[in-house]
Amino acid sequence: MKLTEPQFISSLNVPYRKDGGRLYFIDSETKKAFDKKAASDVNAFKRTVKQYPALYEFLWKVISPGVSCIRRLLPAKALRQLFTEKELTEKLIVNIGSGIKVVHPEVINLDIYPLPHVELVADVARLPFRDECVDMVICESVLEHVARPERVISEITRVLKQRGYIYVSVPFVYPFHASPNDYFRWSGNGIRESFNGFDEIQSGMRAGPMAALQGVLMHLFAIPLSLGNGKFYIFWNNLFMVIFAPLKILDFLFSAFPHASDIAADVYFLGRKK
Repeated sequence: MKLTEPQFISSLNVPYRKDGGRLYFIDSETKKAFDKKAASDVNAFKRTVKQYPALYEFLWKVISPGVSCIRRLLPAKALRQLFTEKELTEKLIVNIGSGIKVVHPEVINLDIYPLPHVELVADVARLPFRDECVDMVICESVLEHVARPERVISEITRVLKQRGYIYVSVPFVYPFHASPNDYFRWSGNGIRESFNGFDEIQSGMRAGPMAALQGVLMHLFAIPLSLGNGKFYIFWNNLFMVIFAPLKILDFLFSAFPHASDIAADVYFLGRKK
């Protein structure tokens, strides 16, 4: 369901405004604080690449340690598993912290930065929706970037309808990656505990141990070669990300072993609100 009117949107004591086809729900102080955190070289580089969605999506799938060659449940597949195409036009599904990714044309993208494809500009810790009006929330690689993830989880729980769905993915064995900052990691047990207000439908590895190794190696080699220079570090980090990306192919083999999840790069959880 696409929002044409703000019929689902709550009053948050922050007046929203329309600009360029988007609805903005962040005040000037929130925006200033975010911009200050996002001012690093690495974040500026990411924002530049994200202005070209097709290129960014290709690079993310091919070289990012967050994606590897294992059978995993991604949001688009979860949507097909839960809803028919007709139902998707009737459901309110929100991808929070979406960045530029389009999971499905009927999914609403919400992010604090007005990137391409973002329709609602808001803080994920203050979702601009009434209580129990959302059918599903997608939250990919977001919780590690917020200082108080429990607040975001509480907001997700608040806006979801009874028996509404959550798809969440988080890093486990994964290096520091600021966007604009990086705070936490979760094991499979950890993310299930964080969402203990939900009945588990499916969970598991999103990216396996070889993707984790890629992430470690690219930083390990970049550290001495950068000579302490931040821009050199970004350069070498990205170069070694490409060089070690083929390691992820081996996750196809490692995923056959039950203990591979003990060192997974990323894990996911699909659940239904109790």
